[in-house]
Amino acid sequence: MLLMGEPPWYPPGPENSTQAANRDNAVMRYKEKKKTRKFEKKIRYASRKARADSRKRVKVHEKTIYVGAGLNKEL
Repeated sequence: MLLMGEPPWYPPGPENSTQAANRDNAVMRYKEKKKTRKFEKKIRYASRKARADSRKRVKVHEKTIYVGAGLNKEL
């Protein structure tokens, strides 16, 4: 009997059933981890956030230019 997820070139046997069980376990773990995903904004480095908040910004034509550290560019 051909089950979903098993390629047709693998004949049914005890070694293939363990492979199928391992795959089923892996798929189950993936689905459980997928349920706990968080896509909201998260600050990973507080020091980088503090530096970004303290930088001087100049708005020009809907673009933000960062002043300092050699990042001045002409538009």
